[in-house]
Amino acid sequence: MRYYIFVDIDWTLLDNNTNSIPASAAEAISLAKRNGHKIFLCTGRSLPSVTENFLQLDIDGIVAACGGHIIIDGKQEYFCPMPEYLLKAIVEYFINNDVGFMLEGKKENYLYCANDISEKEKEMNEFLFTDGRIVPFINFQGNYQDILKLSFFTLKKEAVDRLMDRLDVQLHALYDDWYPGICTGEITYARYTKASGIDFIISRDNHPLQKVLAIGDSMNDYEMIVHAGIGVAIGNAHPKLKEVADYVTDAVDADGLYNCFKKYGLI
Repeated sequence: MRYYIFVDIDWTLLDNNTNSIPASAAEAISLAKRNGHKIFLCTGRSLPSVTENFLQLDIDGIVAACGGHIIIDGKQEYFCPMPEYLLKAIVEYFINNDVGFMLEGKKENYLYCANDISEKEKEMNEFLFTDGRIVPFINFQGNYQDILKLSFFTLKKEAVDRLMDRLDVQLHALYDDWYPGICTGEITYARYTKASGIDFIISRDNHPLQKVLAIGDSMNDYEMIVHAGIGVAIGNAHPKLKEVADYVTDAVDADGLYNCFKKYGLI
C-alpha cells in the first residue's frame, strides 16, 4: 500500500547552510512518487516563502504555515487566518518594543525591521527579502484576514518573553533559533498544527494514519512526528524531536532524506 509522506522544508529538505536542496533529496522524492506514494511539503513557511525550487519538485501538495494553509493538486483546500484582534495586539506590542517581525500571509509576507538593530540583524533582514514574496511592512494595508502566522527576530529576547508569558491560549508560540546569533521564533493559531494538516489530507482521502511518514527537524515538527504512523527526525534535528521519533536518519547534508526513504522501502 502506498504511503503519504510529509516532508518539512528548512534543515530537512533544504540544506540551509548552502540554501539548496541536496540532489539525493530531490531524487528520493521523484523515485517515491514514481513508486506510487504521495508527497506533501509540510512546512512552517507560509505559501509566499515556498519558492520555485520547491514547487518544481514532484509533489502532490503543501501544508503551509504550520497547518493553516493547505494546497492539494494546485488548489487551495483549507485556509484559516489568525484572529485579527489578537494579531493586532501583538503587532502593536512588537512595534512599541522595537522587535522585528514578519506577518506571513496568503500571497505576501510583510517584514517589519526594528530600528535599533545589530549588524547581524541587518544581515538577516537582507537575506529575508530574497526568500520569497516579502515586502516591507509599510506596504501592509491592514488585511489581517490574509495572515496565518507571525515570525519574530530580535536580540531583545526579554521583550518576547514578556509577551509569551501573557499570550492568549488561542495562540501557540515557540522559539526556533533558525538564524545563528538571533532570537527567532513564531506565533501561530493554536487551532492548527502540522499534525492537523496531515489529518485534513488523509481524512479527505480516507487514507490510514499508519501509512503516513513524516520527517522534520524542529519543534514545530513535534506534533506531526509524534502523530504520524512513522515519525522520523533528520540527523541534525532538535534533541527533543529525536527523543520522540520512531527513527533518526542522517543529517540533511548526508543524504538523510534519501536514506530514510530507502530504509522504509519507499524507493
